[in-house]
Amino acid sequence: MKRYLPVAFLLVGSTNVSADPYSARPVPPDDAPLLDVSQAPAARQLTAGRKSPPLVTGGTWQPAGPFGARFGQVENISPDNMVCGAVHTVAAHPINADILYLGGTGGGVWRTTNATSGSPNWTPLTDGFPSLNIGALEFDPTDATHQTLVAGTGRFSSFNDSAVSFGLLRTTDGGETWTAMEDPDFVNARISGVAPRGNIIVATANPFGTGEGVYRSTDFGVTWTAIDGSNGLPNGAAFDLVGDPNNPNVLYVPMEQNGVYKSVNPGSTWTQI
Repeated sequence: MKRYLPVAFLLVGSTNVSADPYSARPVPPDDAPLLDVSQAPAARQLTAGRKSPPLVTGGTWQPAGPFGARFGQVENISPDNMVCGAVHTVAAHPINADILYLGGTGGGVWRTTNATSGSPNWTPLTDGFPSLNIGALEFDPTDATHQTLVAGTGRFSSFNDSAVSFGLLRTTDGGETWTAMEDPDFVNARISGVAPRGNIIVATANPFGTGEGVYRSTDFGVTWTAIDGSNGLPNGAAFDLVGDPNNPNVLYVPMEQNGVYKSVNPGSTWTQI
């Protein structure tokens, strides 16, 4: 899996601009002197010594990305020196082995429709949202069409020092469109598990920002209630959330320093097991 940058745009139909396809920024001329940052004031280090390209007017903007990231600090994968991206979670289609979704630690949600191929084609689905950190991704087993998935954003890479997280995403058309599900408790929280069950959605979070514990919505993610500390659950971080593949009403959650808890009424009440 290659790591990709957010969608970039390229100006076409005009002159005097060159573009670096891997950063989508204007490239200085080859004869532009390099900046000695040790000698430049801090406020000028990003611009000193660079020749600004001439102002360009006219032309139209067209999507020109996402692009593969090249020449990483550690991995330069042959033959094009691509950077290898980390995959944090995978959701397999219940009945079609060729359809597979994955969530990257910093690359958003991706889908392939030829997963059994020797070289599957992948399509990015969530590049337009504020965070590409995906901590959880699951199908809704109550959707007989297998078109509903929920993804949770969360920092699980680079020592948790990556872009912000904002909550969850839900799709009902196989990933073509997504709806953001936000809540103040989810700001910078690490969503570690999700369990969509129709109008009921349960989510778990690790401590990082303001939110940790177990959350439940009964209105398709419009509003959320923190249920740890009640309903049979202790307070604290929840590190995962797993559904019984044979019974969508049964959920399991491991609570920090308190063991594993089970619910048989998707997330309404819990029993320590």
